[in-house]
Amino acid sequence: RITSITKNNSYINDSNPSLAFIVNEFDINIKKGANDIFIYNLHSNKCSRFTRNEPGGGSSSPSIQVDKYPGVLEDTITYLKDGQLWQIPLNGGEAWQITKVPIDIDYYRLFNGSDNQPWIVVALDVYPNLSINETKDKDILIKSS
Repeated sequence: RITSITKNNSYINDSNPSLAFIVNEFDINIKKGANDIFIYNLHSNKCSRFTRNEPGGGSSSPSIQVDKYPGVLEDTITYLKDGQLWQIPLNGGEAWQITKVPIDIDYYRLFNGSDNQPWIVVALDVYPNLSINETKDKDILIKSS
């Protein structure tokens, strides 16, 4: 059951109308869930699972990039996993990590920049009076409360 879909969770294109969404599967025995990305193709009426995560981990904020951002991001799904951005081809295959920053990314946005190149803007918590390790610890504390 899909409970909510946002603008970033879907993209419809004439040649490949698809909807990306996240399903959370909860394992009651270990009291942990896993978020996985699924793609529903509106033409074929088929649904495909694109990620397979272990309980306690998972994906969030999927964005389908088809024709919208030409070049590197073409025909991919971009998503957050473990505080970093990842991409996976729409036609299947292995995912690859596209960011490696020491602090978790909380949110991202993809758009065409003024030079018509794909830009990625990220939001993350930074505390000027804390070191990177102290910032990571504070983020963990805040997210767990």
